Amino acid sequence: MPALLAAGQAAHDVVLLVLEPHEPDHLGRVARMRIQRRPVPDHLARRQVAVEAAALQDDPEPLAQRALTLLGVEAEHRDVAAVAGAIALEDLDGGRLPGAVGPEQAEHLAAADREVDAADRLVLSVGLAKSVHLDRRAGTHRSHHAKLRCVRCACIDIGSNTTRLLVAESRQGRLQEVLATRAFTRLGSKKGGAIPEEKIDEVAELVASQVRMAHECGVEAIRIVATAAIRQAANREAFCEVVSSAARLPVIVLSGDDEARLAFAGATRTLHHAPLGDIGVVDVGGGSSELVVGTMADGVSWSASFRVGSAFLADGYLHSDPPSVDELDHVRSHVAGVFEGLEAPQPDVAYAVGGSATSLRRVVGAELDRTTLAHGLRVLGAASAHEIAHRYELHPERVRVLPAGMLLLDEAARVFGCPLRIASGGLREGVVLEELAAVGS
Repeated sequence: MPALLAAGQAAHDVVLLVLEPHEPDHLGRVARMRIQRRPVPDHLARRQVAVEAAALQDDPEPLAQRALTLLGVEAEHRDVAAVAGAIALEDLDGGRLPGAVGPEQAEHLAAADREVDAADRLVLSVGLAKSVHLDRRAGTHRSHHAKLRCVRCACIDIGSNTTRLLVAESRQGRLQEVLATRAFTRLGSKKGGAIPEEKIDEVAELVASQVRMAHECGVEAIRIVATAAIRQAANREAFCEVVSSAARLPVIVLSGDDEARLAFAGATRTLHHAPLGDIGVVDVGGGSSELVVGTMADGVSWSASFRVGSAFLADGYLHSDPPSVDELDHVRSHVAGVFEGLEAPQPDVAYAVGGSATSLRRVVGAELDRTTLAHGLRVLGAASAHEIAHRYELHPERVRVLPAGMLLLDEAARVFGCPLRIASGGLREGVVLEELAAVGS
């Protein structure tokens, strides 16, 4: 895809990757560019960061599901963008455009206390409120309309492994990420067990800070949802009460059916090309897994939720680092028993969502089938979690539960009878889409 080659320039003219048109899948095997806190604002203050015109070009190809260009800058109107002119930061500031960033405001672009994980796309993207493009038909320049009002909503997802914040807005009929952060909170995977008080206080403080961050982004609605770890906890009411008090917002505990519906919406409605026929979605979380089938037109027609996830299996079976062959066989047998006798519809295409699937993009690429997943297990079984985390820029806690997540995804692909493609959206995107619909965006 030659258009992507032009975006392969970093701020210091370092070529990260050269692709041939027939090698798009190799993107999934390349570590993403690191996001650094200090150099970015320092360069902005000295007006040294340039936006290449090619970085704003329209990319209609499936790789655009990544939702990012190299420097996190997207064309505001993808359907009409062609050749964009670079805009100096001082011009943006001088034009008094909404949300424009002047050199003296550089410190707002990076907060020293925010952890950045490149696997979760951007922590903060800079939207160009004004850019100039060359009209394909008339050959004349025109400005993007800067007065269009974009509604922003947020989802805070308290899961078994992580607590995540997503702020997004609807722009030109697409969901565009504004802010995404996460922290590994590891609430535990014991069914029916109580969440420790110190862990409840930790999550409450984290969620309260994420609510403040969402408000700083100008959101109109925030929904806090909790999944399997809280749903199955003996003290879920106490957990929700403490977190709600700290965040000053209610905590909604999702059912398995809710998780399936929202994961399907987030996965399918963030695709750049709507598939025909039946679509399968697999959402592997830390404490539960959901399989869903439906269509773009009619939504969910079938779903099943299982009280087994990557953290539950890792805590129960994977005690070595790296995991032993016997431990992996025990996980494989457990997973096979969970899905035994399940008669699921056979979709025409299937997508994987959740933390395990997103992380696997770095290890094995964008498609999960028997061959790529077997390769991934060999990779994870050949080195310690720390080594794998360093090599693929993943969190060590994610690496620890990833083999179990892979075996769940492998069995789900067998049940659906087709390989899984890694989707760019999931449960959080589904929640934000519902919130946007509720506020009329």
